[in-house]
This record gives sequence, C-alpha cells and structure tokens, in this order.
Amino acid sequence: MTTSGLRERSKIRRFSAENPFDKNPSAFQRRLPPRGDGGFSLVELLITTAILALLAGLLLPALGSAREKGRAAMCVSNLRQLHLAATLYANENDDRCVLGAEEFLDNLKRWHGVRTSASQPFDPARGPLVAYLGRSGVIKQCPSLRTPLGGASNDPRFFERGCGGYGYNMTYLGSCPGDWYYTRSVRRSDILHPESTVMFADAGLAYPDGCIEYSFIEPPYWADASGVREDWGSPVPSVHFRHSGRANAVWCDGHVSSESMSRTGGSNVYGGDSARHRLGWFGPLTSNALWRIQ
Repeated sequence: MTTSGLRERSKIRRFSAENPFDKNPSAFQRRLPPRGDGGFSLVELLITTAILALLAGLLLPALGSAREKGRAAMCVSNLRQLHLAATLYANENDDRCVLGAEEFLDNLKRWHGVRTSASQPFDPARGPLVAYLGRSGVIKQCPSLRTPLGGASNDPRFFERGCGGYGYNMTYLGSCPGDWYYTRSVRRSDILHPESTVMFADAGLAYPDGCIEYSFIEPPYWADASGVREDWGSPVPSVHFRHSGRANAVWCDGHVSSESMSRTGGSNVYGGDSARHRLGWFGPLTSNALWRIQ
C-alpha cells in the first residue's frame, strides 16, 4: 500500500474512535426529546386526582367500620364493668339488685347518681354503684353515643345525664312489677335464667334534635304484679341500636351480646321519632321474655 493510502486509513480510524457527534453537535441535539419544565401536565393531574378519589371512596368506609368496631369493643368493656359493679353491690346488700329509682316520686335518686333538686343533673359521684366502679368511680360513657346536649348542664334534656348512655332493667331487676313506688328490688336468687335476663344495654331517648341519655331499658310491654299487660300498650322504646344498627347488652350471668332490632316505635311524648334514632327492642315481639326474671 502506498504512503498516501496509509494516511487515509489512519484518518478513518481516528474519526471512528471519536464521538461522531463532536463533529456535528446539532445531530445529537436533534435526537433529544423536547424538554419540559419538570411538572405534571393537566391530564396527568386529573388522572392522579381521580385515582386518589377512587382509593378514598374504597378506603374510607372500611376505616369508618374499623373505628366503629373499636368503639363497640369499648362499649362492651363498659357494660362488663357495670355488671361487675352491680354484682359487687348485691354481694354487700342482701343479694338484692341495685334499685333503679329509689324514692321515685321525689325523683332524686337513680342507679347511676343522686341529686338534691329535680332541677339539677344527677351527680354520678354519689350514686349507689360508685364504690364498685374501680379507681375512676364513674360510669364510662359509650363512645358511640352522640347527644345534642354538648356541655350544657342547665338544659332540661339533661335529666338522665350521667348514666353513660346505658339503661338498666328497672322493671324486673331494679324494682318489682306492681310496686309503683319502686321501693324494692329483686334478689339475684329470684332470677331463674340469668343467661337470658338482660341487665344493662345501650339506651337513649328520642328528641326532635337528637337522642339523649336515658337510664332505663324499658321492656316491650308494661307489666304489673299479675304479669305482662299487653292491654296497656308499650312504653316508649329506649334500647339504642347505635353500633351499626345493633345494641350491646350485658346479661345477668355476665356475658355480653350484640343484638339486632326486632321492633321500633313512632313519635313519643317529647316529639322525638324513635325509629329515626334507631330506638326499639330486641327479642320476641309478643312478650317481655328477655326482661323478666321468671
């Protein structure tokens, strides 16, 4: 090969080893995609927002359900504490259940508190169960209870506040049917089937603007010493099905159950709609079977 041929081959090799775009930088630039400002486009933002909204719609109900299950579990614990307190009370009081409304006509005493005037709220620190409620000495409120009262203490709807949103089976445990002065309660030994006699349950009373605390769970029918009086009709329903349509109840043997509503009522004397506020009864529709002691 001639000297001139060797020189040409050497030039070709050097050019091949170098970056071809060094000779023509504009060729490399033409191959790059156009550069933006580093943000999202409107379409991308809309798609992202739609995905987040979809995920929220799927997750929020599940989170709400989980929170309610947590509140229901706390309610179960509160009811067990009430049953234990009532049991300890009976142990030290001739085996008798706590009175539901001692000296009823004076309207100054309840199973959950005492007051000096009918215009005042009940003081839970003076209630008959306070010595048996542990260190706190108070009835813990059901976390699912929502009332329109807020912190006001002079509201006339305050008359049963302090019971924690729980009602007591006063008709058959905290008094004796036919004793309209409510001076006597039953003995635990009189309860033939404690596993099927309710003691406490979620309770409330319907008002036009909400559901307030009420300290008794009224049976489906009125009763006197002769038994159930269906001819007298039904009391205002007070079992509150506030846990996703169910009510927690503790029975005389100490077990707790979650009950579904079997019957409800209409408007009461206060103008509240019982059905709207999920107030009613559980159990048989034709008797007081789950309330009575025999």
